[in-house]
Amino acid sequence: MMPYFEVKVAENTFPIYSFLCNDQDLLSCHNCSLRKLKINFNDPIVPWSVADKADGIEYIFIGQNPGGITYDKEPKHFAFGLGSGKELVKILHTKNILNKSYITNLVKCRIDTPYPNEKDIQACSSHLKDELFHLKHIKKIFSLGKFTQASIIKLGIESIYLPHPGSFFHNIKMKDIFISTLQKSIITTKGT
Repeated sequence: MMPYFEVKVAENTFPIYSFLCNDQDLLSCHNCSLRKLKINFNDPIVPWSVADKADGIEYIFIGQNPGGITYDKEPKHFAFGLGSGKELVKILHTKNILNKSYITNLVKCRIDTPYPNEKDIQACSSHLKDELFHLKHIKKIFSLGKFTQASIIKLGIESIYLPHPGSFFHNIKMKDIFISTLQKSIITTKGT
């Protein structure tokens, strides 16, 4: 499997991979109106992992939808490729689970509103369900943010709530809650 991009953590650079059953289905998807929006190169954002085999994935982190573009106007075509993603990757690396983690979004395209609507979430849910189906060794699913948690519950998917990494920039206590909840979940997973 060829990596899509690379992600950098401290001094380390990791190739990143996607494990969708058929990435072409995602890249050619027109199930909803989001692809028609003229927002920052609105191709679907690819979910990813630094693990090169799906069998190594134990944790899934699901965000709401792709963010904007970087300050230098370079679009990132993988989930959590911006500032909040850097925070997420640093924490996963520090907890030694980056190589066992898969990072994706509830909605795969950028949106022009603060939250995706119910119709777009339903239209995109087939991609998320495809990811969950093909990642057979998942021990924990984490939803990043309250909106994502509520939406995932409506889709019938059980997950553990974590504050969205973007909230760390506004309230450092959210980072402490994130790390504490994640640590407890990892310990529980290792104990089973």
